[in-house]
Amino acid sequence: MARRPTTIKPGGDWAAYRSDLARLDAANLESLAVARTRRRVRLAICMFTLVFGIFAARLVDLTFSMHAQARAAAQPQITTYARPDIVDRNGRVLATNIVLSNLLAQSAQMENPEQVLSQLQSVLPDINLARFAPAMKRGGTVRLASRLTPSQKQAVLRLGNPHLQFTDVAVRVYPSGATTSHITGFVDVDQKGLAGLEYYINDLTDWSLPIRTTIDLRVQTIMHDVLMGGLSEFQAKRGAAIIMDVANGEVIGLVSGPDYDPNDPNREGTGAHFNNATQGRFELGSVFKIFTVAMGLEFGLISNDMTFDTSEPLYFGKFKTDDVHPQRRPLTPAEVLIYSSNIGSAKIAKLATADQISEFWTRLGLYDDLGLPLLEKTVTQFPARLGEAEQITSSYGHGISTSPMHFLSAAAAIVNGGEYYPPSLFPVDLPIAHRVVSPETSGTLRAMLRQVVERGTGKNGDVEGYYVIGKTGSADKPIVGGYSSEKIIASFVAAFPQDRPRYAVMVMLDEPQATPRTNGFNYAGWNAAPLTARIIERVAPILGVMPQTPELAALSVQAEAMPQIQLGGDDASQ
Repeated sequence: MARRPTTIKPGGDWAAYRSDLARLDAANLESLAVARTRRRVRLAICMFTLVFGIFAARLVDLTFSMHAQARAAAQPQITTYARPDIVDRNGRVLATNIVLSNLLAQSAQMENPEQVLSQLQSVLPDINLARFAPAMKRGGTVRLASRLTPSQKQAVLRLGNPHLQFTDVAVRVYPSGATTSHITGFVDVDQKGLAGLEYYINDLTDWSLPIRTTIDLRVQTIMHDVLMGGLSEFQAKRGAAIIMDVANGEVIGLVSGPDYDPNDPNREGTGAHFNNATQGRFELGSVFKIFTVAMGLEFGLISNDMTFDTSEPLYFGKFKTDDVHPQRRPLTPAEVLIYSSNIGSAKIAKLATADQISEFWTRLGLYDDLGLPLLEKTVTQFPARLGEAEQITSSYGHGISTSPMHFLSAAAAIVNGGEYYPPSLFPVDLPIAHRVVSPETSGTLRAMLRQVVERGTGKNGDVEGYYVIGKTGSADKPIVGGYSSEKIIASFVAAFPQDRPRYAVMVMLDEPQATPRTNGFNYAGWNAAPLTARIIERVAPILGVMPQTPELAALSVQAEAMPQIQLGGDDASQ
């Protein structure tokens, strides 16, 4: 049998070389050929369909993506400087962004640069443009002005000079200026926050919504006006004023002085950047007697009818404790507060153990971080040990340094029914508190503190119709080697109204001076107390607290079932 050729000639018959085809007749071979042709046609159709499907899909994708890009291009772009606005509790803007313009001149293309400068000077009279004349003569691009306002830019555009060009620059502005400087803080030239809430914003990942604070700009403005006026009137080195909602810890107003303009924060140096309300630590003095009496009542160490002999100074080694307003007789706990007796306060503190004092301070949040979203904050500085001497001095606020914000938060807990709320600069949707004292102890302290204002050292802190409760503190200021009898920290803490306080206020002055109006005294009753009264008188109506008649106030007090307090002696001198 002859061997089959191993190659196929062009145009040759495949059937001769495949055994499966060799057995088929002509009709079957024709059917097979038709089937193969159909399969090839179907494959070709599928390939064409696939290719055209890919082209169609790509066309649709390009159409929609280009539409999206065009739409995005038509919208304002979010840039790195688009920091969120800071607003007060009512939506008033405290910090925002604006776009200003830098003015550039293409002097090489100008026929008469001097004339151009003259034209510009006529529309920009506040800018010294003559100094750019040499640079304009040399040619090139010269920056003539920075941060032009929209109205200034429009004035330049009216000149119609095509060789004057603009570049946009983002600027952070603070419409309320120094009034809210220690709350907003400020940014650097790269729009990075360096202080206050601006520093807090740096770490936020979502800048799409404004930062809403608890501050009421109306209240803040009044407090700023009163405190700055007080610093000038009493020639104090610095000071602070705070008002807080006692039912949730929201800070309604916070002022520190001296202040600064966050629109130009370094114009007068950096000293004013210090926040005395949250960053400063002060020995606040006799306002701490509120805590001493409250602790004694809460732990059952004292009762309302107990008396403490203040006829003689109290000695501990070489140290002497005496009263500024000596009564030289036995005083009840209420009278210890009314006459601000250091001797009486020390004797109450001596009834407690060091552990009890430390536990009470813990309840008051004095050991805690403030938790505020501010870079400028501090922690309380306590005595290294709580021996007998430290128990005595800390009972009237010496030897323990804390911030006004720490103290006000703790004092609010004493008078609001006994619950501590952490201070907050952001709205509190669900207030969470822990109990400090019982409602009964809180009610007793409110009655005592009302007597301080009615007949004690806080008389100048009263406001008609608002039944202010409060306590003065005039602490000798620590100096090298001891305490100064000439330099004091004066403070007054208050709340209103007495029966059911809604707001707590504190004013602190560092080294206030005596004036003719204060009869030669620099004590808190003559400066911090009246400043507090001025604040309450102006902000209470804004906050919706209306004055009461004596009859209504008496009914409110009876409804609260205030304990009876034994009083005696004459009114305290200031």
